[in-house]
Amino acid sequence: MTIDTTKKIESLIITDQEICTLAMDVIESIRQDFNNVYYKFLGGELKVLWSNQNKFNAKASSSGDLKSPPDHSVTLYYATAIRIYRDGEDLYDFVSSRLNKYSDLFEKLNLGEPSCLFKDLEKEHFVKNFFFSGLTYLFGHEIGHLVQEHSYIRRFFCDSDRNLNASGEASEIEEIEEIEASASSKQLTRRQSLIWHVTELAADHEAITWCLFELVRQAQEEESIKFSQDDWHRLKENTLIFSCAASCVHFRFNGVKAVYPDEFPIGTHPHPMLRIEKNVFQIISGLEFFSTALGINSSKAEISKYINKGVISANIFWIEKYFDKNDLDSGLLMLGGVINNENTKKYMGLIVNEWEIIRECVESIKRYKPFNAGNQDLGLMFFDENFKKEFTK
Repeated sequence: MTIDTTKKIESLIITDQEICTLAMDVIESIRQDFNNVYYKFLGGELKVLWSNQNKFNAKASSSGDLKSPPDHSVTLYYATAIRIYRDGEDLYDFVSSRLNKYSDLFEKLNLGEPSCLFKDLEKEHFVKNFFFSGLTYLFGHEIGHLVQEHSYIRRFFCDSDRNLNASGEASEIEEIEEIEASASSKQLTRRQSLIWHVTELAADHEAITWCLFELVRQAQEEESIKFSQDDWHRLKENTLIFSCAASCVHFRFNGVKAVYPDEFPIGTHPHPMLRIEKNVFQIISGLEFFSTALGINSSKAEISKYINKGVISANIFWIEKYFDKNDLDSGLLMLGGVINNENTKKYMGLIVNEWEIIRECVESIKRYKPFNAGNQDLGLMFFDENFKKEFTK
C-alpha cells in the first residue's frame, strides 16, 4: 500500500473534480499494490468501484466463499472523497483562527498552547496529507473487513441462518456498508450488534496497523540507510495529521447524532469517541514501538502529548461545529474519558470477551497477513492482560 504524500496540488483552490481525480489515483495505486503483492498469489482479485451517489459512504463486498480465491471489492463514493478534503480545509482554518479560545482547556490538560499545533505546517501541506490519510484509512478499514473475512464471521457467529447484506435481505454477495453507522434501518439483535461492533473495531485495528507501517516507510528519505531525526520529525508530523483525519472520518460517518457511550452494543457501529480513543492508544503505542526499533530517543509521554493535542483539537472542531457546546465541558471530549466511563467499561468488557472467542476463527481463515512480527499478526486486534483485567472484572 502507498500513502503518496508527494503528489502535488498546484493551488489551494481545488475543484471537486480535481479532488475526485486525486482520490482515484491514490486508491488505484493501493489497489494495484494489493493485487500484485497478495491477491495474484491467491488467484483472486481486489476491485474498486466508484459511486456517484451523494453519500458519505464506503462498502466492502465479498463472495463469502472461503474455498475459492478471494473475490473482493470496495465501493467508494466521490462525495466521500470531496467531504474528507473539505473537512481538512475547515479543520486547518479552525485550528489557525479559533482554537485559541480553548487555551484554558489545553493548559488544564498540560498540552501547551493550542495555537502552535499547526504553526510549522503550510495549509496546502496539511490539507493534502489530511485528505490522503483520511481516504487511505477509510480504504484500509474496508480492506480490514475483507482480509479478516468479517462477512463470514458475522454470519457464522450470529444467531441467524440468513446472510444479511446492508439492506437486511439475503444475498450471495456479502456486503459491509459504513453508512449504516448513521443511517441504518437494519434491526439487529443484541447478539448481532455485539458481533458487528467487534468486527468494526477489528477492521479499525487492521487499518491503523497498515497505515502506520506505510507512514514509517514514507517518512524515510530514499537515500538514507538509517532513520534520522529529520525522518522521525516527518513521521510524527504525518502521524499527527493522520490521527486528525481518522478522527474526523469517524465523526463524519456517525452523522449529526449523539456521541454518548452505550452500556451495550446498539446498531451496527461503535460510537465515534470510543473508536477514536482506541485508535489513538494504538497509534501512540505504534509510534513508541517504532521509536525504539528505529533508534530514536522519544518517550511515550512526549508522543502521547503530541498526538493527543492534535486529536483533541479535531474533537473540539467537530463538537463545536455539530453538537451541543456543553459536550466540550464533559469527559467525553477528553481522551481517557470515554473508555473510563462506567457505561463503556461494561461495553468494553463485552467487546474483549467476544473478541477472545472470535479471534481464533479470524486467525484460521485469514488468507494473507501483511504484518507479522515473529508468530504475531500485528493486524489482529489485541488487548493486553492489564486491559482485559480492567474491563472484564
